[in-house]
Amino acid sequence: MNTFWQTQAKRLFHNLDLFFFFGLLLTLPFSIRKVLINYPIAGGFNEYSGIYLYLSDIFAALTILSWLFILCNKYYILSIDNPHVIHKDNLWTKHYPQVILHNPLASVGLIFVLWSFSSFWWSENKPLSIFHSIKLLELYLLSIYITYRIVPRGTLLKDAFKLIVLGGVINSVLAIWQFAIQNSVGLNFLRESIISPDISGVAKVILDGQKMIRAYGFFPHPNILGGFLALSIILTLSYRKMFHPSTNVPPQYKCSTWNIILGRRGTSYGAGVEHSGKVDYFGKALVCLQLTALILTFSKSAILGLLIALLYIYVPSLCECSTWNIIPGKRPPASKPNGTLYDIKMKHISRNLLIIFFIVSALISIFPNIVNFKSQSLEERQLYANVSRGTITDHALLGVGNGNLVWSYPEYQNLESWQYQPVHNVFLLIWSELGIIGLFLFIYILYRLFHSDFNVPRLSVRRMFHPDTNVPRGTLYGAGVEHSKADGTIHRASMEQSKTIATASTSLTVRLFEGILLGFIFIMLFDHYLWDIQQGQLMLWVIFGLIAGQKLRSSDIISL
Repeated sequence: MNTFWQTQAKRLFHNLDLFFFFGLLLTLPFSIRKVLINYPIAGGFNEYSGIYLYLSDIFAALTILSWLFILCNKYYILSIDNPHVIHKDNLWTKHYPQVILHNPLASVGLIFVLWSFSSFWWSENKPLSIFHSIKLLELYLLSIYITYRIVPRGTLLKDAFKLIVLGGVINSVLAIWQFAIQNSVGLNFLRESIISPDISGVAKVILDGQKMIRAYGFFPHPNILGGFLALSIILTLSYRKMFHPSTNVPPQYKCSTWNIILGRRGTSYGAGVEHSGKVDYFGKALVCLQLTALILTFSKSAILGLLIALLYIYVPSLCECSTWNIIPGKRPPASKPNGTLYDIKMKHISRNLLIIFFIVSALISIFPNIVNFKSQSLEERQLYANVSRGTITDHALLGVGNGNLVWSYPEYQNLESWQYQPVHNVFLLIWSELGIIGLFLFIYILYRLFHSDFNVPRLSVRRMFHPDTNVPRGTLYGAGVEHSKADGTIHRASMEQSKTIATASTSLTVRLFEGILLGFIFIMLFDHYLWDIQQGQLMLWVIFGLIAGQKLRSSDIISL
């Protein structure tokens, strides 16, 4: 008995960082924090001129520190799935430069963090600058942790998805409840926002001439709840197909675990129907619940961001999937095969339309007055954009310092205290605070995450979806079993074939996370919370780490 408990205690110690990481995901939606220092603006408290310690910050710090301790003391257990582990003897010598150079998030991200710290020298409020730079360092290290610790182990990714979806469901129930009673529920011990139609500064909409509060959940603003629900909805839709591929479909009917259309036995990807024909009512109910809460946030940027992400994930699969090639009689007569001139032109047209859409969105975000209709949100964004453009004009190269934009605002006599907010555009915000150099580094990180040198190579239809290849049930990346046409016996697939199938599945997983990031980029054109609010920051950098980890995994880069 003593041996059993000693073994369990040893396992717990060796995986202590995972418990802290899951604690971070559980506390992500909550605004449980301690205000350490606040610098008043316009004679009162301001959200953007304070120094805070969140409960999720504590879990993030414990996660990173315990992981580094495990690394430096060689407590990792080698496994077949993770044979290349960096230990104390070569962590900072042989392999570390390779880790940095082969990961754009690690290399460019480190330069970005160092530039943020350097802004201390020209910041007006130096404590604010140091605080925001330390926060950026924390997020950077967290993304590196996810890249090398969470992504290589599919079971950890599965558990992380569960916790994020759980947070989405809990906040959805609370959000619907708040909207129904038009007041706070009373969960003050969990730092639920105090909201009411009569409180100044509370986000409201006008319905039939009556003021109605927007749904908050546990978040400090409905827009942040909307962004989190967009993330959790996508993960809810993808969870079943990623981690529970069906085995009762003949191999020739399989395109991948991410099928869009599967003829008579399948349905649309993520719609909640397994290949066996059984309807996943529970999954559908979760999606409907979260969609309802998302609508009640009235967050236009989050709703449109969700649609953009889903289009990015679904449409290419519909066009590129080989279903029409492998299911007899299912291919439309007018369709064109992949690789033809028609196919290439259609992909370029889709990409160009997406680029045009983002350019128009960016122009509306930067110059809200170019549209003919008026709204309070657009007028407020115009005010913040004007102030930001003035700051950029005066400090174009270096910016005013990390976290110092609101602090540098002039005293507007007709501006209420709650209206002292950053510009509602992350790119303008970064330019204002970190200058054109900081903006370039941030955009370059985004570019490399979408166009990394380690993007998965395109595979032929036959290699990816050969009729003789079967994917075992319950695996994230599949691969490994081959059926012989001659006698029906089962062989171990070659390592090359296993790697090919795993690579194909990984590329589709990358597309999922890229779609989420694309939705976040759209949100960043119209809001700032993904850069300077705790929950938004964590969401953004978690996705950064997931994308980098999947791309490095597909390239067989060493894992920590």
